[in-house]
Amino acid sequence: MNCTTFRNGIRGVVVAGVILSLLLIVPAAINWAGRDGRQAQLQNAAARADDAADQRWYRLHPRLTAQPRPDGLTPFGRDFKADPQGNARGRIATTVGYLNLKNPSALLDRLPAEFKAAGPGFRGHSKGSLQDGVNIIQIDEASVKSQGYDRIASEVGQYGRILGQVPDRGILVKGTAAQLARLAAQPFVEGTAAYRAAFKLDPGIGQMSLIQASRAKSTVLDLQVKLWNGEDTQAAKGRLAHLLGEANVSDYSMDGHLLRVKASRADLAKLADDAAVELATEVPEFTLNNSEAPTILMIGNTEDSFTLARPFHEVGIDGGGIGALLCTNNPTQTCAVDADCTAPALCRLQRYNNGTAPVPPQIVAVTDNGISTDAVHFSQTLTQVTDLTHAIGPAHRKVHSIQNVEDNGTSCDSLLSGANTHGNVVAGIIAGAPGDFGLTYSKAIDPADGVPLQNISLDALARGARIIMQDAALPSRCVSTELIEVGGSVNPQNLLD
Repeated sequence: MNCTTFRNGIRGVVVAGVILSLLLIVPAAINWAGRDGRQAQLQNAAARADDAADQRWYRLHPRLTAQPRPDGLTPFGRDFKADPQGNARGRIATTVGYLNLKNPSALLDRLPAEFKAAGPGFRGHSKGSLQDGVNIIQIDEASVKSQGYDRIASEVGQYGRILGQVPDRGILVKGTAAQLARLAAQPFVEGTAAYRAAFKLDPGIGQMSLIQASRAKSTVLDLQVKLWNGEDTQAAKGRLAHLLGEANVSDYSMDGHLLRVKASRADLAKLADDAAVELATEVPEFTLNNSEAPTILMIGNTEDSFTLARPFHEVGIDGGGIGALLCTNNPTQTCAVDADCTAPALCRLQRYNNGTAPVPPQIVAVTDNGISTDAVHFSQTLTQVTDLTHAIGPAHRKVHSIQNVEDNGTSCDSLLSGANTHGNVVAGIIAGAPGDFGLTYSKAIDPADGVPLQNISLDALARGARIIMQDAALPSRCVSTELIEVGGSVNPQNLLD
């Protein structure tokens, strides 16, 4: 074979290879181009579907919005502004601005007369003013540096009761004007001032926007009133109750130093004039937030656990304590066998908080919008919410008590209501126990993914625990509460009981 023939052969092989490659590449390229086009179309369609779903969601589930307040509720007016932070040095910080003890009228002249009246025993002197009751004592800056605060405070305490400190270099002291006049004469005192009623009020009273429309429109203010430390709380509560009415004053803290008070704008000056009152502010709203998540088990969540194993339950750890064998028709009669009980009662393990259990069950308090006592999570039997010997209380299977915070427990979650409202679901997740009746559920899945899930437990983690429901929502809140999945609007009020 000569060179020309060899080159022609090679050329033919190369041309054939190029043609074959084009035959393979061109359809693939067309296919890929088409695939990219289809993917873009699918992505656009998915995005449009997501947008439509979002629009439908917000149309069907409107967000809670704050409601405006009527005029005339604020103590100092809507336009009142406290001094900016830049004016703070050398001045006494108060709720209404910074007080210059050398020129108190600069601040006091901006306040309504009813909130700046002086208290009993008021007197003026070369360093300011004093009254019987609470006063501001400002310490000289050089004295603080040379003597230290502790030494000065020890000496101040000889003339009156120290209630606290305020910037800048202020000490709040309670005593008589005559006693504190001797304190004012001390060289380390730079200035003094009577503590005015205005300093006890939050300027934001009556201006805070509220979700609850009825409260927002009401002219009755819902206040939390803090008393000075060391005051006779019961005596102060009695004075305020006499002033505003027994029903309008209640404890808001365990020690009695914080009261919940219902008052009108006209009552604010009289409220602040009481010597025991330190500060009054509006009670904020409470809104529950709920996030959707897989049910959490003791070894993970339902999506990841091994056949939904519950090792704690299997060894008897479920919040139920250690029960006693009792007759089913008598929550206090102990037994060993069925024959010990009057037929048709049976001898069964019962775990109550009525003093019969060696180790009583845990009790969980839930503050929410009610409970469905006819749900299998909480009913006494499969057919009865309660019976003659198992009323709601210490001997009931699941519900230890229903406390009336704003309602009686049956408003949003009344009998035969479906048991799907927020309070009932939350309580069920905590302590529900339909397994006491042998109830389980099954979950159908795509046959391609395996066999359906069978005999899944409905019991909560603390299935042996019992519930105290503090019902903090009236029926008027149920509609928005159920429509909006972020939670329920509740009104806790006084939870001490």
